[in-house]
Amino acid sequence: MSDRFDIVIVGAGHAGAQAAIALRQRGFAGTIAIIGDEPELPYERPPLSKDYLARDKSFDRLLLRPESFWREREVTMLLGQRVTAIDPVGHAITREDGDSIGYGTLIWATGGAPRRLTCPGHDLARVHAVRTRADVDRMMAELDDTTRVVVIGGGYIGLEAAAVLSKLGKSVTLIEALDRVLARVAGEAVSRFFEAEHRAHGVDIRLGCAAAGAACGNGVIVDAMCRTTLPDVYAIGDCAAHPNPYADGAVIRLESVQNANDQAGTVARAIHDAAEPYDAVPWFWSNQYDLKLQTVGLSTGHDQVVVRGDPASRSFSAIYLKDGQVIAIDAINSVKDYVQGRALVPVAPHPFGDQADHRLARRAEFGRRGIGDARGIARAFDAGHLHAEADAEIGDFALAGELDRLDLALRATLAERTGDEDRIAGPTYLPTTPTVTSPSGLVRRSMMSLQRDRSGADDGVMPKARSTSASRPSP
Repeated sequence: MSDRFDIVIVGAGHAGAQAAIALRQRGFAGTIAIIGDEPELPYERPPLSKDYLARDKSFDRLLLRPESFWREREVTMLLGQRVTAIDPVGHAITREDGDSIGYGTLIWATGGAPRRLTCPGHDLARVHAVRTRADVDRMMAELDDTTRVVVIGGGYIGLEAAAVLSKLGKSVTLIEALDRVLARVAGEAVSRFFEAEHRAHGVDIRLGCAAAGAACGNGVIVDAMCRTTLPDVYAIGDCAAHPNPYADGAVIRLESVQNANDQAGTVARAIHDAAEPYDAVPWFWSNQYDLKLQTVGLSTGHDQVVVRGDPASRSFSAIYLKDGQVIAIDAINSVKDYVQGRALVPVAPHPFGDQADHRLARRAEFGRRGIGDARGIARAFDAGHLHAEADAEIGDFALAGELDRLDLALRATLAERTGDEDRIAGPTYLPTTPTVTSPSGLVRRSMMSLQRDRSGADDGVMPKARSTSASRPSP
């Protein structure tokens, strides 16, 4: 095995995996290695606190790509290994076994780490974090003889885990340091709605209860190209503290699949001499009980909230405005509001290509002159556009993370509605080799299949013959 690679990616999560995929998609022919501290191939993490914890989805269904995918694209996997040091002058990293690996360019994609308790008892058995498969496996091994569970943290992961544990019949207490759940990511109306839902399911929510934890920094500082202050070293994903235009330029970290994938694309373009600043609209999703929360934009700094629909119906949206313009939306069991709202928030190029045009036009129509009040919100959301229904139904899969179930019949229906069969059935939409896994024609594919490179390239299968002595990529 080589002791030097043109690209070394530290971290085998969403960001690291997508960086390797994006590089091959763009035709990068040099050597690539991914170093991960877990023994598993790259896999989806969001289901760990949902379907996997609930035992509704096996681990093999979480894999982003099978082993053959990485082998065919000649991406070397160095798994179960931890990096302990970086030599930026010598362009080398050191593993915990003492061996060194040289690199041309280093991509740091290690993700975030959960804060650990420091109070008395923090090191006792049956105290767990939720970050890796091993973490959740240890929890699952203890669930059968557990009746009471305490969850610390009322963010997405904490609430999702509480929902699953409650459905499994456990007595759940959730502790949140702030005065409401989801306080960092949603408005008060949405927070209170989810508090009520969890309490209705028997979860004991205790707010304003800080738990002792270790102090920590806020990630690896990067610029708009995801470059660190070290030469030829990038950082992407959960660990990257970056200036974000949707947070008024503040330096923030985003812990989401969207951020991991889009920053991976930013780095791949920079390495391939096609640098573009990171400028992607943040989006998130969360499934709790039978509720689907979909968010686009960042509500930080909003000065007005318009609630569309009735929370009592368990289908409504909260639209956040600043200076009369929509900056974010939270949609609960309201896919069409979510899709319509995307047209009013500044958008990055749509993964389905030409759909970006009409959404940008609607943004210009409503967003630039400001919406200002509830009447303007209603007018904007009810206006509709050419592909409204297609957007709503595809968007539920493409942007809510449920891409492992997409019925071919739905595609035919959408093609008929839009009169554009090629756009629905073309290579931008479908994986190269779809696998039918049920009589109804459901297509299984990874979420990454629709996170295509802007060029529309395939997944970057390496040619049969190529040079392995590519020059070191420039930063």
